[in-house]
Amino acid sequence: MSKREISSIRWVFSCMILSASLVGITGCSTTAHYRRCHDGKSLYKVAYRQLQNGDSYEKVVGLLGPGTPATERQRHVKSVVTRKHPESYPDGVTERDVIIFYPIDRLTSIDFQFRDERLINFDPKNFSEFRKPTYIKAP
Repeated sequence: MSKREISSIRWVFSCMILSASLVGITGCSTTAHYRRCHDGKSLYKVAYRQLQNGDSYEKVVGLLGPGTPATERQRHVKSVVTRKHPESYPDGVTERDVIIFYPIDRLTSIDFQFRDERLINFDPKNFSEFRKPTYIKAP
């Protein structure tokens, strides 16, 4: 190989390393992708890798964006589900809890529950693998 070819190869590798470094520095990551695209795969990756029960509301919003606060109807549904499946909601649901929904596609959202500005009833293991929601049409 000539010196010019070697120099060109070095330049290409340098650009690749710089690009990879910038991705890490600028946060062009799964969190940024989720905030732009609101897709389930990204949300699950962030939830599984970066969130834990007890994390602050500020941390979750910093990673995923503001989300959408639950309506009264959604809060009621969550409290009914909690009563039917208490093992899935060890902290229960109270009136003062803040419930925020994050979309994973056009029709489905995942809720995160906060009490005293802390994430509760959250288990990262539930986000280890994304499964596309299935929809059943009513007859």
